[in-house]
Amino acid sequence: MWYGYRSEDGDSTKKDVGDTTAAGIPFKIDLWQAGGEVDAIELGVAASAHDGLHMNTIHVLRPARRSRTTLAPGLVLETWPEAGHSSSRSPRP
Repeated sequence: MWYGYRSEDGDSTKKDVGDTTAAGIPFKIDLWQAGGEVDAIELGVAASAHDGLHMNTIHVLRPARRSRTTLAPGLVLETWPEAGHSSSRSPRP
């Protein structure tokens, strides 16, 4: 379920239960640099399927440390510096 893109806070308890698709529907994920500063990059994230756009959001990544954005319940985008380029540790395989 994609909740929040076309829903208001609290809608899950009203008539709008969020934006859903059937199980097994493939999504196309687009990523692009949406902006940035010296210490941060704004990464645009869009998720679409054959039935339309389901999410369009921003993930702020930090070149020198890990960043984490919860896109939907159970769906997390996490970025980190390349090993050897920061004191941050890359995730284990």
